[in-house]
Amino acid sequence: MNCTISGALASDPCVTPSGHVYSKKALLTYLTTSNNCDPITNAPLSTDSIIDILPAGNSSSAAAPTPPTITSIPSLLSHMQSEWDSLMVSQYELRRQLHETRQELSQALYQNDAAVRVIARLTMERDQARSMVGGGASTEVEPSSAPSAANGGAANSNNSDNKNESDENAMTDEISSPSIPSSALTEMSATWDVLSKGRKKRQLPPDLATSSTIGAYAETSSKSYHKTSGKTGIKSMVVKGDDILTVGADKQVIVYNTKSEEVVGTASLAKGLAGKKEVTCADMLLRVVDGEGEGGRDGERRILAGGSDGTIRLLDCSFKEVDKAVVCTSSVVGVHFHFCGSYFLAACSGGSLVFGNLSSLSTFVTLPDTPGTVYSSSALHPDGLIYACGTDDGDLKVWDLKSSSVATTLSTGQKGDKIVSITFSENGYTLAAGAESGMVTMFDLRKQKATGVANEGGKAFGNSAKGLSFDCSGKLLAYACCDGVGVSTVKPFEEVAKFIGHKKEITGVGFGPSNKQIITASMDKTVKFFGAN
Repeated sequence: MNCTISGALASDPCVTPSGHVYSKKALLTYLTTSNNCDPITNAPLSTDSIIDILPAGNSSSAAAPTPPTITSIPSLLSHMQSEWDSLMVSQYELRRQLHETRQELSQALYQNDAAVRVIARLTMERDQARSMVGGGASTEVEPSSAPSAANGGAANSNNSDNKNESDENAMTDEISSPSIPSSALTEMSATWDVLSKGRKKRQLPPDLATSSTIGAYAETSSKSYHKTSGKTGIKSMVVKGDDILTVGADKQVIVYNTKSEEVVGTASLAKGLAGKKEVTCADMLLRVVDGEGEGGRDGERRILAGGSDGTIRLLDCSFKEVDKAVVCTSSVVGVHFHFCGSYFLAACSGGSLVFGNLSSLSTFVTLPDTPGTVYSSSALHPDGLIYACGTDDGDLKVWDLKSSSVATTLSTGQKGDKIVSITFSENGYTLAAGAESGMVTMFDLRKQKATGVANEGGKAFGNSAKGLSFDCSGKLLAYACCDGVGVSTVKPFEEVAKFIGHKKEITGVGFGPSNKQIITASMDKTVKFFGAN
């Protein structure tokens, strides 16, 4: 039997109530220096509770041998053994103290890091407030003039009036947070300029279906192309033009074209997603501002897929994986191509926003939110410089990508009602959020407040509003809940149509070209089309 303290063979073994074996001499030495505490559990330990371990046939009342004197070789060996036991006790105590110190240091460093982030955020908010007061900037601006429309359009100015303010600004510079590279912001700003100007001049299709026409729609067809056995169902759907991108519980990403009425591509991402890991979200790039045709070349499609293992995968036009990167240790809950075609954005459940380069997915910047924030969904503004993330607490964090910071926080007023879907309107200032309870809330970014609520408490269409989509005019909103799909006008926020027919939870909804179709996806593996008969 080996002693737990010294690791050496115990010549006088004993056992404590905790079940550990020691050399009795080493244990007694330890007890004299540790206020009679168990070396492993730190529980009170008395000498009376120590049980000697005797060889078979020995009597517990055997007389102890006469202790040798220091003048003989046996006494010298005994003395050396005692010294060794004392050394092992001391070493064991030092190892335990080192472990405890390391734990305390780790906790202190974590608290310090959190404090530094809070100080940096508060200092930034203070400087923004001072610039608004000192610079006389108006809080009412055009919604598409800059991403700062989400936080009132505060202007940047310097207000260092005395030495104390200079010291504070210097401290802020030292506590610099991660930010998007300036070269990327230049390219994104150029794209924003093109998109925002084009959106104002954009002409709506002359044959755009109205709300009254949509109210008379009925189911026209149903498709089921996620045919794999086992765990099936469609987890999410993205409708872009004539293409429908679906993410299946079978770890497949499929694109269906409504014009040709056929599946144009299938990608299985099961490899590398073992066990319960799954594909959580996806996005498809169909347009580049300066490119020709879809995705920069005629007929090209590019797909980004996020997984619950923290990975992002890039698929080319032939639906083959060309790049993969682990961007976080938590689950990716939202992933989007930036409209310039060079970058991507992703929201992670650990409370961080990831900005990266499509030329190399492993080249990215992580922008953390306040500690404890849990993201559950995300959406990219149609002009490309605002990114919204929904949280488990029922709030929406609106990121200003130019400043790489949260510009404002919007609340649905339902604490703890997780945001499961977000979408922006083409008008640039209307935002809709779907909650786990089924409630759909409309927000005006100019006023930073809610302007309407639908399906409150899940009374009309059930819970879990996982699908949201504005039409191209920005005047209609479709929302998919567990039991049905509703279509409402934005102003006023009133229901004009209702669609049912799926056998399981509905997970996605979208408008077809010119609103000629309402498209829905469900965990029953089907994609249904509603239109005029």
